Amino acid sequence: MFNRKTSVGHLVNWSARLFSRLVDRRLRPLGISSGHITVLLTLEDGVRYQQKALLEHSAAEQSALAATLQRMEKSGLVLRERDPKDGRASLFSLSAEGAGIMDQLHEVLEEGNAIALNGFSEEEKSVLIDSLRRIIDNIQSHIGV
Repeated sequence: MFNRKTSVGHLVNWSARLFSRLVDRRLRPLGISSGHITVLLTLEDGVRYQQKALLEHSAAEQSALAATLQRMEKSGLVLRERDPKDGRASLFSLSAEGAGIMDQLHEVLEEGNAIALNGFSEEEKSVLIDSLRRIIDNIQSHIGV
């Protein structure tokens, strides 16, 4: 019988929502939210990505990512340009403004991780991270991502 107190899916989902709420409060002064994080972290490598590739780097739905990219472009965080190899597609990259907040974004995320893992030993942190990676791998292979 399902028990939310012992359900991995429920607990991971709940912790992710709480982490997003924690981080959102700290990101608000930067003009961004937790919904921008995956895009910003992906684009910080300097590569220009099609929306399809950005979708592969996130667990977002196509329509949600499209709306996020549109908001990020409007707020000056990302740049959109036509893909010279595929005129139907756009390439996204980090703008100077987006690049300018990356150090602060990293600080906020590190602080959030420190709060979330307060009291965990290094071994417990390692086990948790390895377990979460395995969960992600299991689910991705099951849904074909």
